[in-house]
Amino acid sequence: MILGNLNVEKNERVHYPQVRRLEAEGLPSKQAEAITAAITEVLNGSLENLSLSVVSKSEMQKSEMTQEANLSKLKSEVQSSQEHHFSLLQHENEKLRHDIEKMRSELRHEIDKVTAEHRLDLNLERGRIRDELTNQNAVTSNLTNKLDREIHALEAQLEGAKYDLIKYCIGTLVSITAVGLAVVRILM
Repeated sequence: MILGNLNVEKNERVHYPQVRRLEAEGLPSKQAEAITAAITEVLNGSLENLSLSVVSKSEMQKSEMTQEANLSKLKSEVQSSQEHHFSLLQHENEKLRHDIEKMRSELRHEIDKVTAEHRLDLNLERGRIRDELTNQNAVTSNLTNKLDREIHALEAQLEGAKYDLIKYCIGTLVSITAVGLAVVRILM
């Protein structure tokens, strides 16, 4: 039924131009019809085989529409997957930023803590040195005062010894002079 008019029943008389041409060439009409019918059957079989292997336009359009639908579905899935992966990447990126910020904060805290400990240690050391210096100044002041007292005492002793020495020298001179005068008086 593919060629329409080419399908012929065996009992039916074929009136195709090929039959008339064969008859004009001298073939009897039954032989001409038989040859034309055989050729028609071969052509119909070939066309049926061809129609089975060839897709019709409507099937092709249906297939195209299915492929377009599958393609658009695939595109939407790919786009959805990309959006999902992008959102996951953004989430991971934000998580990493948060972790980095947390580490920075902890690092700043540790640095501040160490700095505060060092400042405290320095202030304690400064206070200890200040106390030591104050103690040294007090000891130095006490020693200076003691030395000053001892120097004044020595100066006083020296003055006293000097006075005593002068007194003894004068007494000795006066005694020697008196003895010398007594000797001179006796001798004279």
